[in-house]
Amino acid sequence: MPKPSAKAMVSIVYGGDSYLNDQRVRDLTHQALNAYPDADVVELDATDADRYAFDEAVSPSLLADRAIVVLPTRTIPQGITAMLNFDADADADTNAVNMMQAADRVATGLVTFAARDSDFDGRKIKKGEILALENGKLAATGTDITKTTYRLARSMCKKDTSFVTVISGCDVSEEDAQRTADLVQAKCPAGIEVTHIHGGQPVYYYMISVE
Repeated sequence: MPKPSAKAMVSIVYGGDSYLNDQRVRDLTHQALNAYPDADVVELDATDADRYAFDEAVSPSLLADRAIVVLPTRTIPQGITAMLNFDADADADTNAVNMMQAADRVATGLVTFAARDSDFDGRKIKKGEILALENGKLAATGTDITKTTYRLARSMCKKDTSFVTVISGCDVSEEDAQRTADLVQAKCPAGIEVTHIHGGQPVYYYMISVE
């Protein structure tokens, strides 16, 4: 993967109230355009917030002399891959195409827990169960975080898979995360490169990016 250019400025708007997020995006966009008047801006929308409201928050005036492009990425792994494919020497349209094509090749796995008894995709879930999600859909449940994680990663690998990135959360120790990454490498088909990153995210024990 190409590395992001040192010339690229990145701002992240964390989850929370959707209205406040939209306002924050607007503020950051204005700040970026004022600081870099000749620059184009690429927004990665990692939310399921109202599409119209988000577009209104980031869209420039029709008379604006620079481009603001919104990429409809839906997960953090998609957003990371899109950013890694940003080329500071390319124009906004070229970046938009290349970044979105790269993001579309990413499948996202999430390993989390059930906060309460519930019904998920027609399945009964008990509080405390470990949940494995593939692209937003429930793939499996379990009681062991490590086993659930490597089984999810293995099931997500396809014939053309080249890379698997395991992103560990704030509730996973470095030792456990590395052990899990090693098991993912061992359980996935030969030739697939497995990388571990400590993301430190809450809620999700692991996020899995499969490309």
